[in-house]
Amino acid sequence: MSIDIQDHRTGRGTLPSHEAFARALDPTSSFLERLLVIEGDTGSGKTHSLSSAASSARASGHQVIEISGRGDDIIMASASLAALLTLLPQTVRPRSSNERRDREDGRDSRHVILVDDWQELDRGTREQLHANLTFLSRTTETVSVIATSNRQLFPGWDALRFVALKPLSLAETEASLAHNNVELPPSRRQMLFRLAEGNPLLLDVVGRAWSAVPWEAQAHMFPSYPVHPRLVGYAADRLASLSEYTRARLLVAAVAQVEFDTEVPVLVTRDSERGLQEARHAQVVLPAAERIVFDSPVTRAAVLCLATEAELSVARSEVAALAASADHIPLFVAAAAAQGTDDELADRLALGAMACLRSGRPHEATAALLSASRLTTSPHTRSAFLVRAAENAAYLGEFVFLENTLQKIAADGADVPAALFAAGQLMYIVRNGPDRRVKRDLLAAFEEQPDGEAADRVLSALQLACVIYGDASWWDLTTAATTRRSVDPVLRLVENCLSTSPDATREAHQVIAAAKDSAADGATWKQVSLHVAWSLLDPTDRRRPQIDQLFARAGNDEDLPGLLHTYRSAVASVQRGAWQHADELLNSARHRAERLDARTLVALIDANQLMLLSLRGEPGRARAAADAAAAWALENGAPLIARVADHARSAIDLAAGNFEEAYARSTASPPVSGRWLLGGYGPIELLDAIEASTRLRLPDRGRLLVEAAAAVLGETPPPRHQMIVAASRAIVDETSDGRKLFEEALAAVPSGAAPFETARVRLAFGERLRRTMNPLEARAQFRIAAAAFDALGAQQWRLRAQRELRAAGGIPEATSKPAVDVVLSEQERQVASLAAHGLSNKQIAHQLYLSPRTVSGHLYRLFPKLGVTSRAGLRDALIEIDLDEASSGQHNDGPIVAEARAV
Repeated sequence: MSIDIQDHRTGRGTLPSHEAFARALDPTSSFLERLLVIEGDTGSGKTHSLSSAASSARASGHQVIEISGRGDDIIMASASLAALLTLLPQTVRPRSSNERRDREDGRDSRHVILVDDWQELDRGTREQLHANLTFLSRTTETVSVIATSNRQLFPGWDALRFVALKPLSLAETEASLAHNNVELPPSRRQMLFRLAEGNPLLLDVVGRAWSAVPWEAQAHMFPSYPVHPRLVGYAADRLASLSEYTRARLLVAAVAQVEFDTEVPVLVTRDSERGLQEARHAQVVLPAAERIVFDSPVTRAAVLCLATEAELSVARSEVAALAASADHIPLFVAAAAAQGTDDELADRLALGAMACLRSGRPHEATAALLSASRLTTSPHTRSAFLVRAAENAAYLGEFVFLENTLQKIAADGADVPAALFAAGQLMYIVRNGPDRRVKRDLLAAFEEQPDGEAADRVLSALQLACVIYGDASWWDLTTAATTRRSVDPVLRLVENCLSTSPDATREAHQVIAAAKDSAADGATWKQVSLHVAWSLLDPTDRRRPQIDQLFARAGNDEDLPGLLHTYRSAVASVQRGAWQHADELLNSARHRAERLDARTLVALIDANQLMLLSLRGEPGRARAAADAAAAWALENGAPLIARVADHARSAIDLAAGNFEEAYARSTASPPVSGRWLLGGYGPIELLDAIEASTRLRLPDRGRLLVEAAAAVLGETPPPRHQMIVAASRAIVDETSDGRKLFEEALAAVPSGAAPFETARVRLAFGERLRRTMNPLEARAQFRIAAAAFDALGAQQWRLRAQRELRAAGGIPEATSKPAVDVVLSEQERQVASLAAHGLSNKQIAHQLYLSPRTVSGHLYRLFPKLGVTSRAGLRDALIEIDLDEASSGQHNDGPIVAEARAV
């Protein structure tokens, strides 16, 4: 992490180091641009930046002189010395004009001097080197790059260009851990993030050390810190000069910040004030009124690394007392300091684990159970604690511990407890998809178990398999197995969410109340089951906001519940029309799913992103994503994913007006069969299929779909379902203009609850009004639909609404987000216009007196430029360009838009 030192000197620009270095190497650079300072704390990547600069310089044919040192010792490799000897003659004679011309033509190499750890040199050496580098850069155009941790060590160079190395961002931190193969439980990862604060050295050294220990040690509440020379050596001298009291105060602050994520107030005593002054004088901490702020995260890490386990234990106890911590913190501190066994402490830790779950700290519950298993003297109790810890870890996505526990049980020849079996099946489902073997094994295990916690765990995994697989028959078997069984209220809530019948709606209040009481214990498996219940509900269902309130909001964003929370937020954003936000959330969720090796969840996230691509009108990317999703579904046996891929393709075809293709896909696997399972945009599948069949003049097929959907949904469907069914009936009703049915559909959903579906209904309403000779009313519906599609970013649907508006005699309004923002040459416009009218390359070449090859080249460049993938898309793209230019007064109507206006 770099500390921004405010002084009266201003650095010349804030370019990234590679850009600033490239400018320094440019032959036209000025004297000041050839002097570059890279500033950053220890471990921030200065040495790496210098190495990159050296490689770039050598690749450009420059001679490189690398210098480093400590005190008054200058260290230089033999290759650097040889390069320096070639530089010295240039300092005693000026370049001739021919030499300068040769250098500008690239036939003469320049010299680059790289100085590392400037702050480690003593003052006299720095001053002498400072004078020499200034002279060389003025007289020989030598480039000097200096790495330092303190910008104030450059008096006299006020106008130098500084490049401050910033801490790594979260994405860069994740990339660094992945590059170094650092795999840690989420709670330990968060501790590493707090320790490093984006410092590459700490992420590398500490991350590698922590990930190298067994998982059981990683899951403990408190870590051991590596005694690494690069960490300890950095601050050892400064820390050694401090008094014992001051070092103890610094250790308490470091433990509080890294392990407890809190701040401990500075004790206002004479000793504490003297200790702080001592630490500030040694440049270990920065001035602060009420808390200790270390000068860099590396200094704080050195404080922790140099402490003994006994000193760390004392510091943790003091933090627990000073911070008024929760009851479980002193328990953890006592467990970390305990030697041997202690059954009483083990029992207290087990109770503490339950308290951690209730308060939304599931990772600490795992750590408490592991500590309890270490302290108990009973083998049976030890095994029970380990099983509970492994089960809890599994539902958090910490699968390594579960795998190790299962392997140990298998090696001992013992039976796998039912709860642990369920956790293992959950791990398999999340990683590989829910195949038929999983369903069979879970059903058999559930039927073998008596009513109780073990059976509930098995049923929870089975319900997760059902919702991911997406086959109604799986749900039929599962609900049949629980008919006369007593199961947890959370699992009954899942079954309640399967139905939209009046009975289910009436019972929902009591079921949700019972589930709330059950979920209060914070069990992680119940959080996963609540996610299943939420996923079964339509966004306009009154039960969904009530279930939202049952989720434990505390916890860790890096674990499985946190991943599911992000996924739910993304799906909700898609459904309410916040597509940009949804895309960001889905990208974040996908990154976490990849890190957890949750391949099934990656596929589900990809399926949602695929639907976004199709809705937003990106056919090329959507078709590629659909092919990938369909291939995964075929390989892993996931009908739900395959269904989403087919629906995305049909939605693309429907928006583009390819009704035959849309009909073929939408009827290949009917969206309504048995029980209507809702996943993302399920109801829209019905509207797509009905519109496609109606466009192909197959109304009987549409009527069958409408009646099947109405029968499944019952008399009291959620508002969005009610709107879709009413609109579908209006579309297939050829006896009237459907006005009443369309108006009923639009009135069914509150404003803003389902913006995309509402816009689709308005578009269909306008089409019916235009066909029944009501152009004025039709234009109003088309304008509202086009504006809604534009606000959503559904560009293909916006284009379709605007085409309908023009056909009804209206003129589209300028959009806030033009689909095309390009400038075409006159020849490109002519080629595109003729191609849009169906002419072949030879015919276009003949008309424009060009070669067919030139025409082909124009079209090859035009397709990506206009964002189209076929000649059929050129027409709409040119209409958009002509309309935009006409509205801004830049261009008259082109032939295609003039033709469209005439229509």
